Amino acid sequence: MVVNLAGPVAVLKRIADIWKVSDAELAIILACDSTHEARDIIEGRRGLLPPNQASRVRYLFSVHETLSELLRDEKAEARWLRRRSRDLGGLTPLEVLLRGRIEGILRVKHFANRCVGR
Repeated sequence: MVVNLAGPVAVLKRIADIWKVSDAELAIILACDSTHEARDIIEGRRGLLPPNQASRVRYLFSVHETLSELLRDEKAEARWLRRRSRDLGGLTPLEVLLRGRIEGILRVKHFANRCVGR
């Protein structure tokens, strides 16, 4: 069964496409049990996201929205995620996201906000 890609799922699909994250990376970021679960979410084969995953999508959207203000194009967003930063202990924002903890998503969110002067 395929469901309509709306709301958080549509947002997540768009962000994953812009950021060029793999299904395996997305599974870690969303705290999915498997890569297949992440693919099912993106393709709309799963219904509502559990609260933990919905919160992660909201935070990811916030990062994307902030980066849209900071950077001139979507390719620059993908590059920003892969650029090492002393503020993140020498890690890239994507590496922080791939630690799989919601705190990492919040850390990247706050880092992006600092980058735009918030």
